[in-house]
Amino acid sequence: MNDCPGSGRELPTDPPPAEAATCPVCGRETRVEPRHTGDELTFTVAAHQQVNA
Repeated sequence: MNDCPGSGRELPTDPPPAEAATCPVCGRETRVEPRHTGDELTFTVAAHQQVNA
């Protein structure tokens, strides 16, 4: 399996970090990771592997 290109993508809305998010590329439910960017806190899709169908 390969790393999904959706890994690390910023989420359009800010869900609580304890919730899962749907990867916009493969549709897999993944963890949410907070990322500090200057004075702002954003959330990204956690690194995950792409599942081949």
